[in-house]
Amino acid sequence: MMAKTQEALAKRDVKRRQEMESIAATFIDLTKEAIEVQVMEVAAKLLAEENRIMFVEFSIMDPEQREWFEKKMSHYPPT
Repeated sequence: MMAKTQEALAKRDVKRRQEMESIAATFIDLTKEAIEVQVMEVAAKLLAEENRIMFVEFSIMDPEQREWFEKKMSHYPPT
C-alpha cells in the first residue's frame, strides 16, 4: 500500500513539474514575442521620424525650426 502511494505521489510530482515547465516555456515565448513587438514599434517610430525629417518643407519654417531640422538631417547619409 505504501509503495503505491509513493508511486502515485512521484507521478503527481512529475506531472506538476512538467506542467510548471510548460507554463514557464509559454511565459518565455510570450515575453520574447512582446519584446519583438516592442522592437518593431520602436523601429516604426524611428522610421516615421526619419521620414518626417527627410521630407520636411523648409520654406514654411522659421529660422530656428529650419536649423533644428538641418541639424537632424546632417546625421543621415546623403541619398
